[in-house]
Amino acid sequence: RAIGLLQEIGLDEVEAYCHKLGSQLRDGLASIPGCALTGPAAVDTSCGLTAVGLEGWQPRQLVDALWQRWPGSHRQASRTE
Repeated sequence: RAIGLLQEIGLDEVEAYCHKLGSQLRDGLASIPGCALTGPAAVDTSCGLTAVGLEGWQPRQLVDALWQRWPGSHRQASRTE
């Protein structure tokens, strides 16, 4: 079913939408004081994944705080050190 939907929409359209959402996310995060993008920002070298750091927070602390604030909605966030 998922493959059929992907074929119906078109891979190029899905990819363009992912790039659009990723760019919006990175632009928004970049405007937050103390937030640093730690992955590629250019559309041609990035994807829907976005890596960030927040000044004063260790990565594990940040992930744990996000999990507490929005349980289950951050399944993509790494819970490893």
